Amino acid sequence: NPLALAEALQIISRGWRGAYLNSEYLSGIFIVNPVYRALDESEGIFSDLFSTHPPVQKRISVALDMAHVNLQNLSEHIRAQQQSAQQQRAASAVVDIVNPEEHWFAAGTDGAWQGPFALEQLTAMPWFNAETWIRKDTGTRVQYAWQDPALRAKLEPDRGPSGTYACPRCATPLREALYEGVPLWHCHGCEGNLLHREKIIRILARMQQGFSADVIQQAVMLKKTGAQNKSYSPLRDESFRSVYEFACPVCSRKMRRKFYNFDYLIEVDLCVNCDIIWFDKNELETLQLLFEEQEGAR
Repeated sequence: NPLALAEALQIISRGWRGAYLNSEYLSGIFIVNPVYRALDESEGIFSDLFSTHPPVQKRISVALDMAHVNLQNLSEHIRAQQQSAQQQRAASAVVDIVNPEEHWFAAGTDGAWQGPFALEQLTAMPWFNAETWIRKDTGTRVQYAWQDPALRAKLEPDRGPSGTYACPRCATPLREALYEGVPLWHCHGCEGNLLHREKIIRILARMQQGFSADVIQQAVMLKKTGAQNKSYSPLRDESFRSVYEFACPVCSRKMRRKFYNFDYLIEVDLCVNCDIIWFDKNELETLQLLFEEQEGAR
């Protein structure tokens, strides 16, 4: 499943990988180096000699190149149909100039390719979102839906006032919204949230009624990680250097990947210049759950 492999590599390369813990000494058997090293992401004789892991971006590119191989038969079928139609039109003395409609293949929730879809068909699928893997029937490039201009335009919802900022993850325009009565910017593409750090305490002060299964599962895993880390040396900020670093939607400077704090090991992206935090999907809700459980225990 090359798409799942590419997605896993991207997620792992952006998150905390166990740097400065005991596991760091087993880095040779890790998929990616626990400690970020710029040398690992470069190519050449020097990096070949001293780098412990091949570049993540190169491995993702290879996986994505593999991902469309099972679409070859479908693509050949479409081309055959197009050639047949062209031959039929050529038999007439008068030929209309027709701009062929674009079609896309898309990976469903089970990872299997489906299609080809016209634009309206694809965007109407219940499982379609900004981070659905897609490929045009006329090309070989596999990418996220938000990377395609025509699909990104369809992903932008016509509801709520649109701000001047774009999502640092999927480039979808952020929308002003209220979360627990607190104003923030929400991305309807990848479901992330952007807000000033000073407003987070106002959200945590409100008790939320119920959490999704995904949020509960993520909180359980983070609590286990926190319990295991208590006996280790303090983590340093440089342990969060990652291949994919977001640019702040406000000032365009690189955001720092870090834990929200060492009581709640939620990985967030902080712009030191604007004092603004980006939460990926479910991260803000997971922080709420961990905070409420700790307050309840007190």
